[in-house]
Amino acid sequence: MASATVSVEISIADDINVSDFPSFENAISQMQALCISIAERIDIEKDVECSLRFVSSSESALLNNTYRNKNYATNVLSFPAELPDFIESNFVGDIAICLDVVKTEAEQQHKMFAHHLLHIISHGILHLLGYDHITEESAQVMETHEKMVLAQLGIDDPYQVQ
Repeated sequence: MASATVSVEISIADDINVSDFPSFENAISQMQALCISIAERIDIEKDVECSLRFVSSSESALLNNTYRNKNYATNVLSFPAELPDFIESNFVGDIAICLDVVKTEAEQQHKMFAHHLLHIISHGILHLLGYDHITEESAQVMETHEKMVLAQLGIDDPYQVQ
């Protein structure tokens, strides 16, 4: 069992009204358990810190266009920290989550908003920890981690077709 932790600092864009998103507060209250589960699942050897920003569709589209040349809002963007080797830090990067996109996806996929949001948060954190889904093999590894940490919170397989 890992003794290290994942710490997340949260910020919410000024133009976001969290009351527009069902169970937002419930999902955020489960984040600590999610982070503990991630730390245990992948056996993190040091404390890890990241920031999580909830953004509007316009901010998400701007970030996605600026950093990925894709002109639309997306559910999550991860920005791994690029610190020089001589700087010792537990900071692994930033995550931007577009609540509007997450809400729309949850509705389209017939999922509870809070469950889908926790899935997207775990996805972003795993990206910051070096996981990706570029190849089929790496996608399976990442998805397995996501399914296992969400299952510990009582959340169904997010990749299950509904």
